Amino acid sequence: MLLMSKTTAAGNSIRMIREHLDNIPNVELPPEFRIRTMKKEESCFWNRIVLGSEKWLTLSENLFFEEFSEYLPLVSKRCFFAVNSENNPIGTASAWFCTIKNVEYGLIHWVAVLPKYQGIGIGKGLMCFALKQMQRWHNKAILNTHSKRLAAIQLYLNLGFLPVANSKESRQHWINIKNDLNHLNRNIEERAR
Repeated sequence: MLLMSKTTAAGNSIRMIREHLDNIPNVELPPEFRIRTMKKEESCFWNRIVLGSEKWLTLSENLFFEEFSEYLPLVSKRCFFAVNSENNPIGTASAWFCTIKNVEYGLIHWVAVLPKYQGIGIGKGLMCFALKQMQRWHNKAILNTHSKRLAAIQLYLNLGFLPVANSKESRQHWINIKNDLNHLNRNIEERAR
């Protein structure tokens, strides 16, 4: 899985790495939510969450099968839903895998939360849960995202992921992200006063 530099409406493709899976925080979801594994026949819920939370990209209606069909039996072990008190899926994350230059990595894959439930800790809870599950199979993790997803990037940084900047172009993307995050954090601090 080679990350191609591609600019989209969501910004530039970027990669982050967590060199170890030690010290994953224990993050509880709000009391009315819990995390459970996904069943492969629940792809319609996964598609609803991922497509419903995407504000920049046009995604395929068959995205779940495009992403997971090769290893469908693993979905029930590696894909997770955050569900509400009625057991309705409202968020998802996967503890997937990939090989880059003959090295196998755990891959945090397709973290998404429906907009109505964003900003209350669901994404962070899903991320930590997926990382803890990933410890069963892997000793390090990567993820791919886009440069305009600043809230997600801030979360990933806070959870110990670091930028992968192995080209001049990717280094420039990360300089821009750092500037954007500094600007965003200054605005948040000013509003909090």
